[in-house]
Amino acid sequence: MPRQQGEPVFATEEQLYRLLREDWIDNSGRVIDAAVDLEGTSVDRSRFRDDPSDCLLDAAMHFVAVGAITFGDIPDQFDAPSAKPYESVVVYMRENGNDAHSEIQFWQAGDTKASKPNSKVLKSRIREALAQRMRIVHRR
Repeated sequence: MPRQQGEPVFATEEQLYRLLREDWIDNSGRVIDAAVDLEGTSVDRSRFRDDPSDCLLDAAMHFVAVGAITFGDIPDQFDAPSAKPYESVVVYMRENGNDAHSEIQFWQAGDTKASKPNSKVLKSRIREALAQRMRIVHRR
C-alpha cells in the first residue's frame, strides 16, 4: 500500500478517480499507460464525490471517461535493474473548488518530495502497474 499525506487519511478501499481522454483508452476499453503522469497523476477521492460521473461535471470536453483505482491497490514501491527504487505517495491536496483533488506521486526512496524517474524501464513499470489496475467506471 502506498504512503499517504494529508487529512483525512485514505482508507484501503477508497476509490481514486482519474479523468481520462479518449486516447488513453484502448480499443478493448482498457486504460493505457499514457494515462499515468509521472510528475503527479491527478485523481479525485471518492469520499468527496457522490458518483464518479461528478468528476466530469466541470471537466474539459477532451475528458470522456472516469477511471478508478483503489488506494490499497497502488503498489508501494517500484524497482528496476540499475535504478534506485521509487515509492508511491498519495497526497491529498484540495484545490480551489475541488475538495476531492489528490495526486499519486512518485518519490525516490528516502526523498521527501516527488521526482520523475530517469530510468526508462522504471518509468514503464510504474505506468504499466497503475494503468493495469485502473478500470473505467463512467463514460460520457
